[in-house]
Amino acid sequence: MPTAPWWTCVLFPASAWATWAPTPSGSARSWNACSRAERAGPVLKRLLQILALALPAALATASNAEVDYLSFATDDEANSTEIFSKASPSVVFVTNTALRRNFFSLDVQEIPQGAGTGFIWDKSGLVVTNFHVIAGAHKVIVTLQDRSEHSAEIIGLAPEKDLAVLRMVDPP
Repeated sequence: MPTAPWWTCVLFPASAWATWAPTPSGSARSWNACSRAERAGPVLKRLLQILALALPAALATASNAEVDYLSFATDDEANSTEIFSKASPSVVFVTNTALRRNFFSLDVQEIPQGAGTGFIWDKSGLVVTNFHVIAGAHKVIVTLQDRSEHSAEIIGLAPEKDLAVLRMVDPP
């Protein structure tokens, strides 16, 4: 029969597994190993309890620490990150709906037809997007980063360049 590992003796003292049948060749070694582990057991158990309590606190503290990722970035990466952080508030989500007649009831319904992104060009609410996003639109809705929705009207198209210009009816 194989010798029990030391941690088995700590977690399960000999009294709990006394039914383990020792053989003459391995009994002295396995019981001696367990008796040593059982003597150290209370200390190890206390140490494990302390670790179990301290580890989540240490992880919570470490997760709250802010890491400055730009300190690890190359100059090009830092420049790209700076450009992105300045430009990202102007990025919008554009949704296009079209009118369709229901085949069975002949009711007219508004259904989503296209969606994509665009960006706010200026403070007056001009938005530049792709033509294929708003092609065939009945109604265009622009969603900002704060999830506010604004209706928009199409004021310029360049299908050959896949560009469209929208004006938000009620810009923020």
